[in-house]
Amino acid sequence: MNPFRATFLLTIVLLIGLFFLHRLPVLQPHILFSSITLAVFVLLTLGGFLAANRAAQSQNKFRYLQIFMVFMMAKLFVSVLIVAGYHLSFQPDNRYFVLPFVLIYLLYSGLETWYFMKRGKLPS
Repeated sequence: MNPFRATFLLTIVLLIGLFFLHRLPVLQPHILFSSITLAVFVLLTLGGFLAANRAAQSQNKFRYLQIFMVFMMAKLFVSVLIVAGYHLSFQPDNRYFVLPFVLIYLLYSGLETWYFMKRGKLPS
């Protein structure tokens, strides 16, 4: 499956899931946070796919691994910034805002790992 199509399908499924998840009273105040998180992860995922394609075509056979490691570390750093920034800026009443974030993070991480593994096995 095309990684861009997979990202689109995952995003649609997550939008529907988040719509129903945020109908819970405890999560209703955090819909903006989940929306921003979803948008950031879509952009990070698509950027990772493009970087992986370029790195796979490089003459340096270690470039692909370097891109993978830098991408994963950057995504982790951005994730910490998103959660800490939201927590410090909005001071939510509860910590349930992290639940949709973790769901989004895990699903996009799974998609990215699938793609990076699949792309790493293809000839350049």
